Amino acid sequence: MKKMVLSVFSKSVYLSIIVITYIVYVDISLTKAGHFPEPAISPQVCDFLGNISINAMPAKPDDEIAFFDLSGQLCGLFIVKQSGQYGFLHVYGDDPASQADEGAISGETLYIKVWDSQTDIEYQGDNIRLTPGTQMGSVLPSIVPPQWQANSRYVLNIHASLKGDINANGIIELSDAVQMMKHLSMVSSCDNCSFTRDITHIIHVLQFISNGYLNFFP
Repeated sequence: MKKMVLSVFSKSVYLSIIVITYIVYVDISLTKAGHFPEPAISPQVCDFLGNISINAMPAKPDDEIAFFDLSGQLCGLFIVKQSGQYGFLHVYGDDPASQADEGAISGETLYIKVWDSQTDIEYQGDNIRLTPGTQMGSVLPSIVPPQWQANSRYVLNIHASLKGDINANGIIELSDAVQMMKHLSMVSSCDNCSFTRDITHIIHVLQFISNGYLNFFP
């Protein structure tokens, strides 16, 4: 009887270990999984750090920042750990000793994408605004747009926002177009004003909204 109890206890402990191991493994795999794939690693590195905001708010943990070279090769990735900050983000260069394309070459312009983990929205192109950061010791302010240089470190602040999202709520909606129209109605003179730019934004917002409504119809 004693042996049977010990046998049942041993099986329970064994099963518990398996379950705990499985939970830990799944948790680790989930933390590694993300929106962007991991870049190819090479010995050629250029580092970036700075502030990161999404719709005028500090980026949250698990948001992602990805750097790409001109060919579209993802060569740098950082998952935000501390709100509003990123780095060092390693941007890998192409390894001349390898036939594969790992990343950028000296002087190549880089472009950036940002993924909001809360809303599952990816920002790129005109929805990304970059500003040079303040020098931090040997870490220099980045030029804009950033360029890849081996063994260099730069401060670059990244601001992601939806073009046409006037009320900065992360959604392009009719109220954004209404606010733009109200702004235009108050413009009495077009001398040195942004009339053409505002009209372009309104068209962009209305097209975005109309495309959203059309998706409801077959």
